[in-house]
Amino acid sequence: MQIRFHCPHCDLPMILSRWESLSNFSCPSCQKPIPTYVDEKARERLEVDHCLVCDCKQLFTQKSFNRNLGLGIVVVGVILSFWTYGISLLVVAAIDFLLYKLLPPMLVCYQCDAEFRGFKKNPKFKLYNHLKAAHVKKQATYPGAEEAGEH
Repeated sequence: MQIRFHCPHCDLPMILSRWESLSNFSCPSCQKPIPTYVDEKARERLEVDHCLVCDCKQLFTQKSFNRNLGLGIVVVGVILSFWTYGISLLVVAAIDFLLYKLLPPMLVCYQCDAEFRGFKKNPKFKLYNHLKAAHVKKQATYPGAEEAGEH
């Protein structure tokens, strides 16, 4: 179980990997309390049906993979394609397919972008949807949204 999120007050990135650290939690930088919305289902069965950071009900699934590394692999494949006559692009596509099949999924909150790794897959949440993301971000009401300029 790992939760990666940003402080809603000062935007400090944080990673939590123990349940105990979620109770009476405050930001180590700005010292402001950060409310959490952990229920027993999440704690006992490692099931998430809402964001544990901002209580948003809109989450999406994606593969737990570093995007910069993925972009780097594609760039190397494109650069090598001039000398390999495109064969490197096939190799990059095969690597991408293998990573997609092998890497575990994670949940991401549309509203606060918190990432949840190591939880059971919830069929209720689908892949990223641009329209839903724009709608949720427009209506953001999590603590600190007004300070960050998001409404």
